[in-house]
Amino acid sequence: MNIPNMSKQQSGYALIISLILLLSMTILGISAMSTNSLQYKMASNSQQKTVSLMEAEATLRTAEVNAALLAEVLNTTPSATSFTDDQGDTRKFINVKDGTTAQVGTPKASPCSATDQATLETTCDIFDPTFWTAGQGSINVVIPDPSNASNLYVIEYLGDKTISFLDEPTNVRVFRITVRGHGEDINAVTTVQSIFMRRNAS
Repeated sequence: MNIPNMSKQQSGYALIISLILLLSMTILGISAMSTNSLQYKMASNSQQKTVSLMEAEATLRTAEVNAALLAEVLNTTPSATSFTDDQGDTRKFINVKDGTTAQVGTPKASPCSATDQATLETTCDIFDPTFWTAGQGSINVVIPDPSNASNLYVIEYLGDKTISFLDEPTNVRVFRITVRGHGEDINAVTTVQSIFMRRNAS
């Protein structure tokens, strides 16, 4: 007499168990999708960082070519405030030798709102992103890489130094080059800094 009721009860339990299993599988599926999405973002970020580093290193090579050109200008005109780069464009540089620099000293104003080179050098920090925006245009100390205008560099002249080369004292001009390289994502940025020396012909 009670068999039909037991059958209904069993059917009810089976439905509940099925729903619990379905919910569990749904949660596992969503978790797996979230994990895959996070791994994809991490891999993409790593790739963008690698690309930005490669871009920075490529731009550094260009900057070193132009630092060598600047060294030749300083050999003939020690008081020069600009030089002609490898593209034939007139560019400026930061002359740390004369006591000004965009890097040394206490942290400087942010954001950088300079409208002339002297203010840029004395009030702005070279590691502040706004320095790189302010230093372009009429100030012209921030130089775009002709092969990728998103990549930028600055040349600082640190002065002359005597070093030992092949056991002979050699006078060299010393430059500090700072480069900002960008990945395919403009927000992926790598900053690279290098010391470049060129024999002083004077």
